[in-house]
Amino acid sequence: MCVLLYYAWSIRQRVELTIAAARQDAANEKLLRDYLEKNLYYTNYSFWFILMAVAISIIFLAVEGRFIALHFRQLRERANRLYRNTQSYKRLAQQAGPIMYTSSPEGYFTYVNEGVAAITGYQPEEVVGKHYSMFLDTRTFNKLQEYYVAQMKGYQDYSSIQFEIITRSGEKKWVEQMVSIIRDDNGRVTEFQCIVKELYFSNGRDYRFDYLRDRLEAVVDFTPSMMFIKDMEGRYILVNQRFTDVMQIKKEDIIGRIDADLPYSWASRYAPLDAEVISTGNAASMDDTLYVNGQQVHYYVTKFPLRNAHDEMIGVCGIAHDVTEKKNHIKELVKAQRIAEEARRAQETFLANMSHEIRTPMNGILGMTQLLQQETQLSPRQQEFVAAIHTSATNLLVIINEILDFSKIKAGKLKLDEAPFHLREEIEKAFYPFRIQVQEKNLLFNVRIDERIPSTLIGDKIRLMQILVNLVENAIKFTPRGSVSVHLYPSAISEEQLQLRIEVADTGIGIAPEKQLYVFESFTQSHSANNRSFGGTGLGLAICKELVEMQGGEINVISDLGKGALFTVELPFRYDDSISPEGEKLTPQQMNSKPLLGKSILVVEDNQINQKVAFHALQKGGARVHIVENGQTAVELTLLQSYDCILMDIQMPEMDGYEATRAIRKNGINTAIIAMTASALKGEKEKCLEAGMNAYISKPYEQQELFTTILKATGTWIPANQQQLFAMSNTHFKGPDSHYLREKVGLDDQEIIQLYQDMLQEFPQKIEILQQHVQQQDWENTFIIAHQLKTLFKLLQFRPATELCESIETDAHLAENLSTIPARVSNLVIVYNNFVPSLQAAANQPLGNEK
Repeated sequence: MCVLLYYAWSIRQRVELTIAAARQDAANEKLLRDYLEKNLYYTNYSFWFILMAVAISIIFLAVEGRFIALHFRQLRERANRLYRNTQSYKRLAQQAGPIMYTSSPEGYFTYVNEGVAAITGYQPEEVVGKHYSMFLDTRTFNKLQEYYVAQMKGYQDYSSIQFEIITRSGEKKWVEQMVSIIRDDNGRVTEFQCIVKELYFSNGRDYRFDYLRDRLEAVVDFTPSMMFIKDMEGRYILVNQRFTDVMQIKKEDIIGRIDADLPYSWASRYAPLDAEVISTGNAASMDDTLYVNGQQVHYYVTKFPLRNAHDEMIGVCGIAHDVTEKKNHIKELVKAQRIAEEARRAQETFLANMSHEIRTPMNGILGMTQLLQQETQLSPRQQEFVAAIHTSATNLLVIINEILDFSKIKAGKLKLDEAPFHLREEIEKAFYPFRIQVQEKNLLFNVRIDERIPSTLIGDKIRLMQILVNLVENAIKFTPRGSVSVHLYPSAISEEQLQLRIEVADTGIGIAPEKQLYVFESFTQSHSANNRSFGGTGLGLAICKELVEMQGGEINVISDLGKGALFTVELPFRYDDSISPEGEKLTPQQMNSKPLLGKSILVVEDNQINQKVAFHALQKGGARVHIVENGQTAVELTLLQSYDCILMDIQMPEMDGYEATRAIRKNGINTAIIAMTASALKGEKEKCLEAGMNAYISKPYEQQELFTTILKATGTWIPANQQQLFAMSNTHFKGPDSHYLREKVGLDDQEIIQLYQDMLQEFPQKIEILQQHVQQQDWENTFIIAHQLKTLFKLLQFRPATELCESIETDAHLAENLSTIPARVSNLVIVYNNFVPSLQAAANQPLGNEK
């Protein structure tokens, strides 16, 4: 508009200049003036018209500009309001319980409030920028994808849907999501605004139970075991997928029906088990075998009652586990175990038979040579022959025992004993035979036992001696000249334990370094020629190694070929010098005093050599001996007369020892029966005791072992500590200790004399009562009187009688060694009678003059 106005003004100016120039031209002055004036008129008209148009336009623009400015101000205020509302929304969203978020059309979170942490476990900053599929499983994601695509295409601005999400911990939750879709002016989706809240109850439904139900159905359906649930009427209300697959039945064909409605054999087979569960209220189980796809499958079926919150039975649940693999594995194990057991039994039987066949004649050889050695009429040359026979038989027995011991060790059947023993005494007994051997080979034999070793050790003395004997025997065997030395000392010692170190050194043939690794292996010797030159089984060192390791010790060897060998052993032992080992065998003095004097003994033995060995040995012990050849005769003979003891062989014709013992016990005869067997079969001793025998002795036996076993079985064995007390019965004792009564008890002289006089009157009465209780076998009252007597004798400091009373008191209370109590009471009477003169003298002395 301004341009037009300027253009009109410029024309007017040019016209005016033209007119001024024309007025100066005289020729066309009039014509030109008219023309120009006309143009000037139109020009003025155009100018004023344009001026008016411009003025109108300016007015219009001014009005329109004011309207535009007002509109812009309204838009700015609206934007400010929108910003404030957005901030208020965000603040409200942060404080709201549900999840409030916005996302892009592609599903990426652009804003999330703090509520996401409470429901999902994720922090808002961990979620922003991530896709919403992070909370969904594949099935739910596909479902929501289709739902919201349909919402966008259908131009629905608002929707609500319930679905399951996966939290950070893996837990699944039901939520409800309300979505508002934001579009631009062209209708394109620019944003999703959403609110998500966790569902517990909605529209009368408890979604927690829906969740649990879905999870339970998933667990039940996908478990590898068959599972079903019945109500109390026996109707199937649930079966899992495995059940339908195995039983080849559809769920809709079994749900709601009972077993009687089903045309399957398994239905009737399972029904009794259901009835048992319902009637007893307890779980029940059974094994079942089914054929699935042509293959045999084993199931272990367990059924148990289902109960409600009031402990009322509401149904039965059954679970069938596939145990086919386990059953097959067990079958293989049983088969392998049976084969191994048969092999083990065959080995044990072979060893037992071999042992029996060898030990039986060995018993005759050793027994007869032992009897011959006791004869004084033999010439020195005859004695030499008999000794050679005895030595050879003993060596053969050692070999047999080594094989049997090694078999027991390898089978894990050898048990260690733990008992107190005197180390020096046991070594003296074990090494005594070696002194003869070293003399024969003209060797020096030196044994040193360190003084720091306690007198009494606690452990397995038999296995310790076996280790020592094996090592020393080897040393003597492989030493043609020079010396054999044994040194025992503690390598470490504490208050109750010590580490015993044993060193056995010799100057023999030695062991090559490359052979030292093999000397402790079974049936192995350091050189193949050794077996021919020195003999032996090659088991001695192998047994030593096994025995040492069983006791928690170690064994080593240091040697060079031709320079001798040094074997070292370290074994742990406990010790206690206050404990005294009990004597387990008769002493030589007791053996010579006919310990079986007065006893009547029946020997049941089919082997004539062994009959003679037993007859002569028992007769020398002072016993009256009867011999029969089989168990049947022994049973008949025991009905006709009584015996103090029966020695019963096991393997005999007509009736063996087990059957004879059972028959004797069945007849009500309680005579002590001792098994005599050469068998080494495992469990033989236990089998004998189960048959009713009292004790067990293995052939060949020593007289000392036989006599000790008979005395123990007949209840006439006297422990070593009580034997010592018996030895004191004829000793005259000094009077009571009045100093003890005066200083320790606090009695004055008059009270002491009165006490002596009272005891002189009370002792005979109490001893008589004690004898009556023992005769009546009233052990409870025996215990009481023995305790009272012990207290009185202790006041007098009369130790022999005190110890006798204490032993009677203890055994009467524990019901142990009851058969020896009468002998101890008799000994107490003798001891007291020897003490009475001293007590009477003390009671009659003037005050203050007691000695």
